[in-house]
Amino acid sequence: MTEYTRLRSEFGKTVMKKIRFMLEYGCEPVWIYDGDRLINAGLPADLAENAELAAIMKEISAVYDSHFINTPIEFSYKGFSSKEEENEFDKKLVRAIELLKKEAEGKYTIVVEQALETELKYLKD
Repeated sequence: MTEYTRLRSEFGKTVMKKIRFMLEYGCEPVWIYDGDRLINAGLPADLAENAELAAIMKEISAVYDSHFINTPIEFSYKGFSSKEEENEFDKKLVRAIELLKKEAEGKYTIVVEQALETELKYLKD
């Protein structure tokens, strides 16, 4: 019996799924876990119903990917063209995380990648 199965039977309810928010080239920023097992990438259907959340997640993914060079002979990070562009992207990240937390409340546990959370902290202070 796995620890997950034991906990389910012990408490008589399903362990809440976890959504991890992290940026990775070529991937959506939302990763869904059941315990420690990745079960899907991308917004779950119940959260994708929020048009603003779905749109901002697609935009974040596209903008993030656009800052990489990906050719048959090179893969590298080229970064933002200006500090203003980077700040605008950071604001979108904060908005996306806020929306995700609001929509997921009571349904999922949200975990924001530590490095990303640290980087965005200046926008909250």
